[in-house]
Amino acid sequence: MDAPVLGVNSTRVRRWSARAETMTIVIYRLPILRLDNLTGSEPLADRVRIEHYVFEAAAELIGKEPWELIFGNDSED
Repeated sequence: MDAPVLGVNSTRVRRWSARAETMTIVIYRLPILRLDNLTGSEPLADRVRIEHYVFEAAAELIGKEPWELIFGNDSED
């Protein structure tokens, strides 16, 4: 989606949302492209930043921490 709906008491603009009832992640394009890109656009930096938000959203959706989604990371150690 382009942008999240801002509430009256919002203190920040969300970059993503996770909807457990539909198992859906929504990534908000405009806040990521316009608000996070303060020093110019570099393709690799853009990709890493977007992947960061995807991991955060996916982790929240399934009730885990982002680092628990890393391949080969066993949180039972």
